[in-house]
Amino acid sequence: MLILLYHGILSKEDDLSKYSPEDKVYLLKEEEFAKQLEYLHSSGWSTISVSQLLESSKNKSSLPEKNLIISFDDGNQTDYTIAFPLLNKFDYKAIFFLTSDFIEKPGHLSKSQILRMSQEGMEFGTHGKTHQFLSTLNENELKLELQESKKMLEEITVKKIDLLSLPGGYHSPKVKEIARELGYKGICTSRFGLNDIYTNLLELKRISFRFGDSFSYFVSIVNQHKKLYLKKKLRDNFLSFLKTILGPNNYFKLWNFYQRISTKKT
Repeated sequence: MLILLYHGILSKEDDLSKYSPEDKVYLLKEEEFAKQLEYLHSSGWSTISVSQLLESSKNKSSLPEKNLIISFDDGNQTDYTIAFPLLNKFDYKAIFFLTSDFIEKPGHLSKSQILRMSQEGMEFGTHGKTHQFLSTLNENELKLELQESKKMLEEITVKKIDLLSLPGGYHSPKVKEIARELGYKGICTSRFGLNDIYTNLLELKRISFRFGDSFSYFVSIVNQHKKLYLKKKLRDNFLSFLKTILGPNNYFKLWNFYQRISTKKT
């Protein structure tokens, strides 16, 4: 099972130059996102919810072929203004993982927008309260991040919230333990790969799409080309090793430096 991961969508009218290299890398152009959805639709792909995947895994029942999950992290305003209409155009659903302290802030979703999206069938999960790296927090801080964000989203959507995605992709046994205690049933990571009915539901893999990713790359990912998947898994394992060795702060300093250098070269 493919879980696709997006962050912000860059509108056709938006000025790319106002974004820093560190922020730019997480953007995907509106026309690229629309082209991807058109390809999925014309190729016979359908979307399901993370909850459906969890239920299938629980019952050890297989899902129909050509089903995938579309996910968004952070809760950017473009989730509503761009992604939401495009998803509706193709009768697709998605899950939006929101950082609760960002709600109603400039550039992010409002409560009324979240409610409308929820009422029209979009799924929601938490991305923490403040976007801190969860594995770096003590038990009390971790509980606060997961409890408060869960509570706020449940109040807005009037639905149970039991799905979590990890800020920065930082995971740990403690995060899983506390999340389970607080009623979370699934955790989406940033690890590259596919999921099946035997995947640990607290370690769901996703495949991220970012600025500069070609359409041919997207097609290859969707069609699960083996050589590309092997290459990406090796890269993902290397980056996970760096994250562990360097720690969150040093790793993202290095990551941001790399983005600035890459931008200058292009």
